[in-house]
Amino acid sequence: MTTPQTPGRDGPAATDDSANEGTPFAGTLLAFAIGAFAASVDLHNDEPQAAALVLIVGGFLIGAIWPVGAWRWALILGLAILVGDPIGVQLGVKPPWPGTGFNVGSVIALVPAFIGTYAGVGVRALLRSTAKTL
Repeated sequence: MTTPQTPGRDGPAATDDSANEGTPFAGTLLAFAIGAFAASVDLHNDEPQAAALVLIVGGFLIGAIWPVGAWRWALILGLAILVGDPIGVQLGVKPPWPGTGFNVGSVIALVPAFIGTYAGVGVRALLRSTAKTL
């Protein structure tokens, strides 16, 4: 006679990412929200550091919560600057720089987005491996 396994303690539900497998929609919504905020910050500053900080911190949080789709979150965050700037200008926001709001150089926003997201994934993995050894 076998004893039934308790999910979450000793059964299949005890895997590392099982609690977050069914929530990529929430991660997508959060990535779009943080990306929109980063685009707004970018439109209201003449220097890119503030928007880069939003992308790094937001990417870190999303990557730590949902590590499975890290590349997806980083793409959404980074491309939000490229897409959000011209949308903001069309909505009447006057950026502090000359031009129409569309700038191909905004693709560089992918760099802090990927750095932050994969830093979150790495810290989560480090904490999980450390917790297993205790």
